[in-house]
Amino acid sequence: MKQDISKLQKNLQELLLDTISSFDYAHENFYHALILGICAIMNNQYHVESNRESGHGRYDIQLRPFNQKMPGIIIELKVVKEDIPEASLAPELDAAAQDALSQIDKKAYVADMKKEGYTNFLKIGVSFYKKHIRILSSTE
Repeated sequence: MKQDISKLQKNLQELLLDTISSFDYAHENFYHALILGICAIMNNQYHVESNRESGHGRYDIQLRPFNQKMPGIIIELKVVKEDIPEASLAPELDAAAQDALSQIDKKAYVADMKKEGYTNFLKIGVSFYKKHIRILSSTE
């Protein structure tokens, strides 16, 4: 799984570098729409939802599988907004991605899927800074 996440991060990093402008990434909404659009191509295996309430809050993106043997996926996004020196970029992205991942647990975003009988979950924390990305994940 860790190898898959590394490959996903690499591919998304290339996508950001190759396609977006510095005028695009001013707000989290841009990244949210980008990731939601990418997830939408999986709508033959997952019901894709955005900004819905579950547990003690509102997740960014949920992918609820049509087959309950597949993992339910929760994605939480964070944007590092302040100017960051290049030397501090990796630790800041790591911390923001970890914060996103922790938020999934703290706010119990998988609660509704658990009520529906799902038992396997992939939790993904993603952080962005301009054209940089960091993805962390955990399973339950």
